[in-house]
Amino acid sequence: MSGQLTQEEQGSKRRPFFRTKTFSYLTDWVFVIIMGILWGLLGKLEPFHREFSLTDKTIMYPHKPDTITFSAAAAICSVIPLATIIFLCILRHWKDCLYALRNREHPYKFYHDLHIGILSFVVAMTMNLMFTNVVKNLAGRKRPDFIARCKPKAGSSDPTWGLSTNDVCTETDEYLMQDGQRSFPSGHSSFSFAGLGYMSFFIAGYFKLYDGRGFSHVAYLANFPLLFATYVALTRVSDYRHHWQDVFIGSLLGLGMAYFAYRVYYPPLGSDDAGEPYNRRCQNRENNKKIDGNGSANNDSTSGAQDFQPPIHLSILNGPNHQFQGHPHTAINYQGV
Repeated sequence: MSGQLTQEEQGSKRRPFFRTKTFSYLTDWVFVIIMGILWGLLGKLEPFHREFSLTDKTIMYPHKPDTITFSAAAAICSVIPLATIIFLCILRHWKDCLYALRNREHPYKFYHDLHIGILSFVVAMTMNLMFTNVVKNLAGRKRPDFIARCKPKAGSSDPTWGLSTNDVCTETDEYLMQDGQRSFPSGHSSFSFAGLGYMSFFIAGYFKLYDGRGFSHVAYLANFPLLFATYVALTRVSDYRHHWQDVFIGSLLGLGMAYFAYRVYYPPLGSDDAGEPYNRRCQNRENNKKIDGNGSANNDSTSGAQDFQPPIHLSILNGPNHQFQGHPHTAINYQGV
């Protein structure tokens, strides 16, 4: 019929809307890049030189190798969460992708969910790294092994009416000395809890942990990343790299940044549409346009709630007889998939 659009014409109408929606996140990525550059620059600044006592036993621990190096922690706490995000997005939208491939379309909903999952994760990591480096340089707290790094001159002692400065040190390695004055907060701890903490929130939202049905296996799965993050944090104390306060505050900082970034793009974990990224950018408020499962604009403000069907992962977990109600903010149409 002449009044009906072909699949190619429908696809051409969807693409501009999806592209506009994608480009609306350009400023987010610009700020991510800026945060990354600032993190790199701040890491090269000289920390505050706090005076210290040569008899302070809290900074007289031996200098030993790291149990988990920062590069290893960075790889684990970045690669594993990103792989988890990609896997869960594929698991949620594999039917969408197959339908799109059969009809020569693009799985716009899959693209959107994957994009938001990666973007919010990167936001959490860059914000945490920048904030951690700023505080490290401003605080200038000595590490527990600072005296071993410093290697004071033979016969050195504190002034009668004061404390010692770095002038008593004989160590010539500038990086080793500067790193010894960046104890607070713990970078390993904040980085681990930012990356793995975000992974925990993402899993909890994906499986709708707080929907009132009480699945303990989901709770264990969501909390497992935090167990490894705790292990990384505790090694910083046993390696004499940080005081316990550094690790505690660093862990809270990383977890807080992870939750903050997650909530910028996702609804609360206890809401009906938990785990579904917000879909409010580039909306036509007059017509209340939404983007459906294939990326097309939907003018019916209630159709999203009426047509919503449980994603495949919830059907597997909860059985075919489970009644799942959508949320009016979700606006996802899975029909025809």
